[in-house]
Amino acid sequence: MSENGSKDVGAGTESESGALEPTTKDGTGTPGVTSNDDGSKHDTGSVEKAGPTSGKHELASSQSRTGLLWTALAVAGVVLVFLLIFVAQNFVSVTVHFLGLQFSLPLGLALLFAAIIGGVLVWLAGTARMIQMRRAAKKARKQA
Repeated sequence: MSENGSKDVGAGTESESGALEPTTKDGTGTPGVTSNDDGSKHDTGSVEKAGPTSGKHELASSQSRTGLLWTALAVAGVVLVFLLIFVAQNFVSVTVHFLGLQFSLPLGLALLFAAIIGGVLVWLAGTARMIQMRRAAKKARKQA
């Protein structure tokens, strides 16, 4: 409503929540639909957009980086406990042969070292591929 008490056309109606809902010339509240003089409805194709937001950026989740760090540390602690149990339960000594060397290790430690070495090799291969892709992207940006 305007200051003199008359209703503004197209200004919208206030809902129970207090938000303005857009109205059209036909009074249906359907954006982009107007009524002709003969009563038939016509789609104008336009849609009214909502007003500006508050400008605050909300995080996708309610956790902060510190919270995620604590969660990761808790998971790492649980994994460490399971690894210690694994090594303790597989303490039988085995002979390992590698590149002409021969040495004795507990089975759990030998398997743990093998897993660590495998992880490092995968990490190195992934790092080399990322460097290769960055160089290709940089070269493509220079050409563009």
